Amino acid sequence: MTGYDATEGLTPFREDRGYGAILFDTTRVRQAEPEWFRPSWWEERARPVESGGRGGAWFIDAPFGQLVLRRYLRGGMAARISRDRYLWNGAMRTRSFAEFRLARAVIERGLPVPRPVAACY
Repeated sequence: MTGYDATEGLTPFREDRGYGAILFDTTRVRQAEPEWFRPSWWEERARPVESGGRGGAWFIDAPFGQLVLRRYLRGGMAARISRDRYLWNGAMRTRSFAEFRLARAVIERGLPVPRPVAACY
């Protein structure tokens, strides 16, 4: 899972909150944009997931297919310190990138999981 994959693209970016990057599947989209990770950018095409989880997910009707946008939020005691910040261990060790690559590895093994489009930190 840590080796090079020619179907992955990586786009660094800078916003008001700092630096970030997007890891994306080049077989699904040509280029991923930071705006995609803000539900407000999708306007009426984004619908909040009504039940389950911590409230950080939306169904998106994107031009390239149906998506679920999920924001990683802490729960329990850790949420009292920080709801959405994590210890930095490098870009490739972020939770979003790790889950993106894990889902792709599971798909390669023939298991039925949703195919990820992009991950962002």
